[in-house]
Amino acid sequence: VVDEDIDNDGIPNDADGGDDADGDGLPNYMDRDSDNDGVTDTREAGGTDNNGDGVIDNFVDANNNGIADSVEPGLGGGALPVPDTD
Repeated sequence: VVDEDIDNDGIPNDADGGDDADGDGLPNYMDRDSDNDGVTDTREAGGTDNNGDGVIDNFVDANNNGIADSVEPGLGGGALPVPDTD
C-alpha cells in the first residue's frame, strides 16, 4: 500500500508537492510546515490541529492509505480546501 499522505497533515502528497518551499531540506509532502511560518500546513489548509503537531486531529486511517478518513471523500470525509491562507 502506498502512503498517500506521508506527513499525515490531511493534504495528499500530490497536493503538497515535491518542492521545498522553505529551503529546510524536506520536500513539502514530508514537511508539516512547508513554508516555515510557524503555522502548520494542516491549519493553513482548513483542517484541525489543536495541539500544533502538524498531524490532523483524531487521525484514523481505516484503509491504510495514509490519508485520514476525515478528509478522504471515498470514506465519507471532506477533502481540505488547501488554500494558501498566509
